[in-house]
Amino acid sequence: MSTQVVQSRGIFHGLPVFPENVKGLTAVITGANGISGQHMLRVLLQSPERWMKIICISRRLPFMKDGAVPGVVEHIALDFLDTPQAIANVLRERGVKADYVFFFSYVQVDPEPGAPIWSNAQELCRVNTLLLSNFLESLALNSIKPRRFMLQTGAKHYGGQFGSNLAPQEESDPRVLLEPNFYYDQEDCLWAYCKKHDIKWNVIRPAFILGAVPDAAMNVCFPLAVYASVRRHLGQPLDFPYDLTAWDMSVTQSSALLNSYLEEWAVLTDGAANEAFNASDDGIFTWSKFWPLLASWYGLDYIRPDDEGKYKDLILPHNPPPRGYGPPGKIRYRFSLTEWAKQPEVTQAWKDIAQQNDLSVKELHDVDRIFGFTDFAMSVSWPGASLSMAKARKLGWHGYVDSNESVREVLLDFEKLGMIPHAPALAQSGAPANTASSLTEGYAPEWLELEKTLGTRPLLTGTVEEMQGQFAALSALLSASQTPPDDTIESKDETADGIPVRIYKPKDAARTKLPIVVYYHGGGFVLGNLDTEDAWCRYLAKTTPSIVVSVDYRLGPKFKMPVMLEDSLTAFKWVYANAETLGGTKSRIFTAGTSAGGGLALLVTDALIQEGKNSHVKGVITAVPITAHPLSIPEEYKSQYTSYEKNGSGVPVADASTLNTFFEAAGCKYDDPMTFVTLSQNLSQFPPTYISTCGKDPLRDDGRVLEAMLKREGVKTKSDNYIGQPHCFWLFPNVNGEEFLANVVKGAQWVVLNSE
Repeated sequence: MSTQVVQSRGIFHGLPVFPENVKGLTAVITGANGISGQHMLRVLLQSPERWMKIICISRRLPFMKDGAVPGVVEHIALDFLDTPQAIANVLRERGVKADYVFFFSYVQVDPEPGAPIWSNAQELCRVNTLLLSNFLESLALNSIKPRRFMLQTGAKHYGGQFGSNLAPQEESDPRVLLEPNFYYDQEDCLWAYCKKHDIKWNVIRPAFILGAVPDAAMNVCFPLAVYASVRRHLGQPLDFPYDLTAWDMSVTQSSALLNSYLEEWAVLTDGAANEAFNASDDGIFTWSKFWPLLASWYGLDYIRPDDEGKYKDLILPHNPPPRGYGPPGKIRYRFSLTEWAKQPEVTQAWKDIAQQNDLSVKELHDVDRIFGFTDFAMSVSWPGASLSMAKARKLGWHGYVDSNESVREVLLDFEKLGMIPHAPALAQSGAPANTASSLTEGYAPEWLELEKTLGTRPLLTGTVEEMQGQFAALSALLSASQTPPDDTIESKDETADGIPVRIYKPKDAARTKLPIVVYYHGGGFVLGNLDTEDAWCRYLAKTTPSIVVSVDYRLGPKFKMPVMLEDSLTAFKWVYANAETLGGTKSRIFTAGTSAGGGLALLVTDALIQEGKNSHVKGVITAVPITAHPLSIPEEYKSQYTSYEKNGSGVPVADASTLNTFFEAAGCKYDDPMTFVTLSQNLSQFPPTYISTCGKDPLRDDGRVLEAMLKREGVKTKSDNYIGQPHCFWLFPNVNGEEFLANVVKGAQWVVLNSE
């Protein structure tokens, strides 16, 4: 029997966990500014230790949410329609090497006027095969030999665009030769090249790709958002243009992020070498279930197909269809989105919407190409895109995402890009109505009011670099709402054996020997500094009262665990050695921290116990601490550890995807007791410990499980839980943070009292 470890990242589940020795790799992503290339970049950036360098080749720089290009990313501007020698010269000048290549380059040639977007099949073959062959030849000219070359094609491989084909579509299905297909030409080109140069390959075939990038072409979601936004603007219901058969047809969707996770898995899996794989969300998507959901997001009524209504019939030319028997494909429609988008009333409405909302897309352009893709996705009345995932599953792939949830996140991303107007119900709807929970249900009313004021739900998402930008912006916003620093607390920056610290002390502290609190800030081991929790440290020093020493430990992704713990322990030992000089006493030193800092406060305590220095730390004060990894929860506590899943997607501030990105960037090993204190063998020796948790936090059960483990060992504990509140809610204004602050002070005082 074999065992696999999988993980979740936000709404994406069953994702692979790779061996720790898979690291230091170089990837080349071509077509890096397209929908698939940009999402591939996002996935690789989640694992900076694994992907040491990422070379993005595209005519334009890939879009970065905060405008900053991460240090591991190098962009090379190239046009693959140039000669192989010209391409090779640039690659040679830039010193390009490649362990793995992800090829997404694509050119959509213009169709004949009024014809479908893929009608110019011969020219599509010529241009797109040339893109690939020119690049492959340039690699050979430079003796660049990747371990694996991944080519992404698509579900048109199976001929569903021509009418009924074999269903479900399997990778071994025969080619459909009714018309030229550049996917076949590209495959033949790649296979010949790989055979000649002894290189392994993969071909990945997604269906309708869901994702948000500034170039909206070939994207199902953007036209849907435009359609719903204009309908709302004009006071019209959301009318489904196609017939009842298309309405009920199950259609495969392929989320760009999940495709990218699959592509990373394929190239890094030995058993997947030299194989083609379908790529899908691996669920059932129908317009009949999705259309009411879309209408609710935009506050619209909707109109179902009326099978007695007047429909136009479009009969496809291939008789018999691709499967070789039965009638030709037939599309029944009352209107198409492409026709609709060209109406003067619609074009003017979009101009008004764009102006009112300061959108980047000022006018609807390239309508045939952009809206034609969504028309095809909505009109199919045969199972032409029903991709089987059996082959990948048999080899160990288990990725899954709910396509409805994926569309919602894509639409929110388009909002963030400034391409579509804000739809409040979309941001507040959370999980779709047919999932287990709603992301507004159970929240504290004051938090929901804050979200209405902000106009959004604050959440750190994306790569570490993107989160750093989001964190800086959020910190600036919160700082603006804070009162000036308390002048009854003096502060001084110092170094503790090389570790930067800030010492806070009540001005009248000289009259007595105060307790000392060694404090560690939050930020998932990759964010934060001495300034981010300055106001909180001042408050703690004043109200406990105590001397607070805040520690500026080194952060990921530049540094990896256990560096953060080592810095934290070094600072504690410096405080212990200098306690009297600081105005305190060695007999009353405590550790404290928030989130990752709360985890460090516990880990420092554990490390001191291992060194036989139990008496050096008298108690621990933690707020929403990181104490556990969902992959290594002790068996007897697994049933109690549900928050990582229940609060895993779309919750404010930090969800499971945020935490997974932090863990990967900081080099956190799921089975390492020097990272997750619930794996410690020393819990019975812990001093009194205070723990606060939040009901809408994926880390809620980190605190609860730790408290249960400590209590079982006879350790004194005290805890507070804030029902309906998210991670670190008290940092935001007008959300009843005063109660939290008062309770933490009481908790700290309880720890001090019980340590004596």
